[in-house]
Amino acid sequence: MAKISPIYTLLGPETGQKKEKIEEIKLILKKQKGPIETEHFYADEISFSEILPKLETTGLFSAHNLIIIENADSITGKDVSLLSSYLDTPGKQTTVIFLSEKTKLGTGIEKKLKKYPFEIFWELGESNRISIIQKILRDNGLKIDREALELFLELIAPQSEQIKEECSRLTSFFPKGHNITEKDIERFLYHSREETIFSLFSFIAARDLNKTLESAKTLTNQSTSGVYQITGGLLWQLRKVLAIKKMTARGYHRDDALLKCGIRGISLKKDILNADKNYSTKEIKQAISLVISCDKKLRLYRKELHENIFLQTLYKIITHESLKIR
Repeated sequence: MAKISPIYTLLGPETGQKKEKIEEIKLILKKQKGPIETEHFYADEISFSEILPKLETTGLFSAHNLIIIENADSITGKDVSLLSSYLDTPGKQTTVIFLSEKTKLGTGIEKKLKKYPFEIFWELGESNRISIIQKILRDNGLKIDREALELFLELIAPQSEQIKEECSRLTSFFPKGHNITEKDIERFLYHSREETIFSLFSFIAARDLNKTLESAKTLTNQSTSGVYQITGGLLWQLRKVLAIKKMTARGYHRDDALLKCGIRGISLKKDILNADKNYSTKEIKQAISLVISCDKKLRLYRKELHENIFLQTLYKIITHESLKIR
């Protein structure tokens, strides 16, 4: 049986695999140590000096503590010295797991943490995501077209946990033996939830600020995948609008442009054309830049701030405040 370490560091954006690793550590701890008590702390909300006493005592009904410290990249200042001292002689009755969605920590901390198990869980590559999707669908008696798979990939978060969650919903939406098409994916996203990426885009296309913000709040609250999935879908839609604008500017009829861009659903066609009418090419390009910037910020800041970051982005897209300032 694997020897348990007093310290683990799990970094990177791939939350699903990190959760699997934590469950693996818990299982080993229970087998080797007996009952364990687990506590979560967030390094950006509490100082390490406040956590330290928890590392040196066990609970009344447990033989061992498991302390999970999230947002470990936020450990700075005096806490670095305290942590450094603890890492020299960690407690025997406690296992500490340091988590961060970032791939690097402060040099002083990282060097010491690397003396113990230290792993980086990178975002899944496209081939890995495709393999997960195809396996889940195949195991449930479903097939998926290439175009449908490409659209599905664009509209879901790249983490394994979220991919599995969305695939599970997909398998319950279609009967066994069904071959999922691009139109099916659109239908699934339009009708499988009260609010969807498509209903949100419909309000954005109409430049309806109030309904956009209301829809976005509902969508972020009901989505366990977080804002990542929404920004991915929004980027796909905005890029389609830009592609249509470029093609019609070159003389294509809009119906031919829609067909060439793979936009076939009636509802999606309507929204894409509405956005084409209500936004200039410059505004669409700026909107794409704003969503890309938003996606980067989501990876930098803690999840509690994600909704506000996203709502600010939507406000700028519809009002194009940044263009007015210029």
